[in-house]
Parts: sequence; C-alpha cells; structure tokens
Amino acid sequence: MDELLSEYNKKRQTPIHVATEAIPMDTIGEKSKSYNKDKENIDNATDFHLLTFKTIWGEGKNEHIKKAFACLDGNRRTCLHLAATKGNSFSMLDQSCRSNNLGYQEIVKFLVEVVDLEIDAVCDRHLTPLHLACFSGHTDTIKYLIKHGASPILRNAALHNCLEIAIVKQHKETVKMLLAQPNI
Repeated sequence: MDELLSEYNKKRQTPIHVATEAIPMDTIGEKSKSYNKDKENIDNATDFHLLTFKTIWGEGKNEHIKKAFACLDGNRRTCLHLAATKGNSFSMLDQSCRSNNLGYQEIVKFLVEVVDLEIDAVCDRHLTPLHLACFSGHTDTIKYLIKHGASPILRNAALHNCLEIAIVKQHKETVKMLLAQPNI
C-alpha cells in the first residue's frame, strides 16, 4: 500500500489524485439518445471510485492514508480540490432526471466527513475547494462546503472571493445562492 500511495505521475499526482479526477464528467455533452446510459455509467463510475476510496481508507483512521488523500499534486491541490472542481456530477445533464447519487458531491462529503481533509486548504493561486466549486458553478457542492465550515470570504491570488468568482463566471444560480448566505 505504501508504494501505491507514494508513487507520482508527471503531474506529481498520486494514484488517489488520478482516481479523483478520473470520472469522465466533462466528456458528456448535450442530452443525447444515450442519455440514460450516460447517467447510469456516471452513477456506476462514481460509486466505484467512492468504494475504492473507502477501501483505501479502511476501517479506522490511519494518518498515513490521510496524508495520501491530503497530499498535494503539482498544482498544490488535494483530492478535495479535485472533487470540488468536478462538483455536481450531472451539471451537464437535465437536473430533473438525475438520480439520488450526487456523484462528486458524495466524494467531497467522504473527503470532508470521513477523511477529515482541511476544508479551506489553499492550492496554487490561493484557491480553496470552495473557490473551485464556485468557478465551475456547482451549487450543491458549494452549499455543502459552506455548511461544513468553508469560508466564503477568503480571497484567491486575484483577490476574488467566492461570490466575485461566481459573478465573473456568470453563474447566476450560484450568485443568488451565495447572496442568500448570512456570512457573505
């Protein structure tokens, strides 16, 4: 297990980083004839990745394994940064048809609640997982991160907080949701 968790690729990503990024959410386009199959494949892939993470994590807390999840890749991102970037797995699919499986939000939940990763960890360009979720407009992930203590007022290297990022990226629903938060 030690070798698996300490190996890096050219991007300085461990196998855990690669697994976090591996679900092909960005490859799904507009609703197509294969829509239900696409949704089913995402459900299965996300479930597999979550099961893999839980298997690696094991029964109890293991600080060595936690360090692997918290390990920084070449852009100083943890697995939580990568999962928050992907956010709502069905953002490209019709929201009314998505299943109960929330995809990457479940992985974010696992990384925050079980692995106990730092929710406001800062990566390259002073980006937090919340900044990355706002950049991509993943409202469910944003709500979850704020509810669990992510700071919406932290600023990135461009001196933008999460609300300003959502405004710049023109994510109207994200802006509305953030404006409704009491601490922004």
